[in-house]
Amino acid sequence: MKRTALIFLLATAGIPPLNAQTVDKTDTPLACSHFTADADYINITLVMQLEKREVRLRVPQEFLEDAWNRQEGARKTAFLFTTMIDTFEPVTRAQTPKLNFEYTSFLINDYIDLPKLAELVLDSASPGKASPWEPLSAYNTRPYKYGLVEVIPNYPKELQANVYLKTGQDETVDTVIACRTPEAVPYPTCQQFSRTDSGVDIKFHYPLRFLPIWQKMQNNIHSFVECAIAEAEKPAP
Repeated sequence: MKRTALIFLLATAGIPPLNAQTVDKTDTPLACSHFTADADYINITLVMQLEKREVRLRVPQEFLEDAWNRQEGARKTAFLFTTMIDTFEPVTRAQTPKLNFEYTSFLINDYIDLPKLAELVLDSASPGKASPWEPLSAYNTRPYKYGLVEVIPNYPKELQANVYLKTGQDETVDTVIACRTPEAVPYPTCQQFSRTDSGVDIKFHYPLRFLPIWQKMQNNIHSFVECAIAEAEKPAP
């Protein structure tokens, strides 16, 4: 399991107040519903430099806003998509100011492996001079809500983000989530990192109020990527 070098950054500036009510809709449609026979598709290739491999995807054109990504056969080391959290409908930049941050932008890329990424996130969560980088094994964890475990900070007085993990049956790290604390920023957000079944690395962000449905959001994004890969593998008509 592997992933690419990462500079940990949580965007917080300029975010207006949010409704404190948690949004948890159970009727979120499967992301693959957008892959219809009559959709207009674009073939793109994700170049995973660390793994030295390429992943072909065939994506409905409506999800690719930028002209350089809409070029047939585009080859890039990362692709960015923005969708509504509840419906997974594609969102444009022009629409976002009216949406009260009820959308997420997700990046498909190539990251370093999740345990190492978790160490970088934890190092940034307590960035003070007295909090040196430490291996993941140096941290204790405790059960948290929503199927997650919380990493107990070694330097709580300097804490700027809470870090949560989802581990598999073999105790390997499947998901890393870092959420800025209300004490650190006025309108906290979360960043989430995971890996699809096909080995594509995912990063996405959202307001803290959506943390209870992190799994649903991740499932939709993973489904979208896996369906795009499956669509690219279909024989040409």
